[in-house]
Amino acid sequence: MDEDLGAFDPTIPEEGPSAPPAGWLDDVQGYQGHGGADPAHNPLYPPPPAYSPQPELNRSTSVPEVRVPVVSEDEARTALLQFVESKWNYSTKPARNMTFRTLQPVVVYRYWLETYTETRTSAWACEPFSGQTVDGPQYGLSPPPWEVPVCPPQRYEDQVQMTRVPHSSFVKVPHRP
Repeated sequence: MDEDLGAFDPTIPEEGPSAPPAGWLDDVQGYQGHGGADPAHNPLYPPPPAYSPQPELNRSTSVPEVRVPVVSEDEARTALLQFVESKWNYSTKPARNMTFRTLQPVVVYRYWLETYTETRTSAWACEPFSGQTVDGPQYGLSPPPWEVPVCPPQRYEDQVQMTRVPHSSFVKVPHRP
């Protein structure tokens, strides 16, 4: 006699949670080939070809006003002698006997390049059904990964956002490990 695989049998002892078997979860349009709950098999979705992030238009990051202190001849010689003395193969004689013609301040600019990236991946998540609304495929197709709406993260800060893919939920009878 064929056993109904979806029927609940209270005589079977409960076991701890387990991953559903391969192929048990339905394919969602745009997410085919997904590896299920195993993170090692979850694909990274590259940004769409037409993706071009807009640069920040914040002009408050302009070059700051830099005030370079005026250095006297004695201060310059002392600094030069300290540097020369820190090197074992440099002679201090030229630094002591040097004649300064002019001392002009030099402005040095340092630039920092800060970049950020965004990656998107998907993974199945299971939760007990308790009568809540199920946003499934009956409400439309699931959007591709880069069209799932998310709140923009704070730039240059590590962050992980977990977001449900719209129209990808469904109810399944519990599986048996």
